[in-house]
Amino acid sequence: MATKKATTQHGQKTRERILEATIELVCKKGFAGTSVREVCEGVGVAKTAIYWHFGSKSGLMAAVIETVTRRWMADFEQAASGGKTPKDAMDGLVNVTRHMVTERSQMLRIMILTVMEQGTVDPEIVDKVRVLTDEIIVTIGEGFTQTIGMDLPDMDLLGHTIIALTHAALRRRIMDPDVDLERLLKDFERTVNVLVVDRIKRASRSKKKKG
Repeated sequence: MATKKATTQHGQKTRERILEATIELVCKKGFAGTSVREVCEGVGVAKTAIYWHFGSKSGLMAAVIETVTRRWMADFEQAASGGKTPKDAMDGLVNVTRHMVTERSQMLRIMILTVMEQGTVDPEIVDKVRVLTDEIIVTIGEGFTQTIGMDLPDMDLLGHTIIALTHAALRRRIMDPDVDLERLLKDFERTVNVLVVDRIKRASRSKKKKG
């Protein structure tokens, strides 16, 4: 039993190493430019290991998408549950965005690459990105709804805007590594605050009309 457990742990570590190596390569070379051979060389495993863990290159790329998106979603969920006031939610959102741009930019890069390369990427992978992005949007909306304590309109659009602003901050930092990121994040915060306040006012007016 101990041997089987050790083997399972070894297999899981190998799978994680393959995923991390693939994430790094995709960020540098794109999906189409990343080959199974390069991944194997980077990790020091045979091609059979890729097919054993992921079934195919498409399966590997789908696992990459799942991995980076789940990490992003976990960060948003943690930020949303870490405070009890709208300011807490906003601070958490800004911190997540800063972390994404400075420490986990591969998440954003891979999501952007999936859209840019959708002509060469398996349609199932593109669809997976869409589904997982929708889940992130729901997570963002639920976080604000819980901290504000009322249902707000068009929270899906707010989620879209937040994701777009996060991508924009990353693109700016890639083009200009010396950019004043804190200045960008402060404007990000002001923009989101305006959108949230607008939704609170609209929800209040709607509630009064129904009352």
